[in-house]
Amino acid sequence: STTAPAKFVKKLNDYSIEKGKSLILEGTYTGTPPISVTWKKNGINISPSQRCNITTTERSAILEIPSSTVE
Repeated sequence: STTAPAKFVKKLNDYSIEKGKSLILEGTYTGTPPISVTWKKNGINISPSQRCNITTTERSAILEIPSSTVE
């Protein structure tokens, strides 16, 4: 059986939103599971917290920030 390497099919765009608005970032990919996705900000791993939700499926990775801040 052949395994396909993970590859993004829908990459993230640059976003500009108003402070306090919610932000949802989604990247879609193909490849043979299991695929691991890591979100980073300035090279630092982002972990799920009160400030953000991370959802990962077999085909997409979603980062949701309910109330954005300037940071």
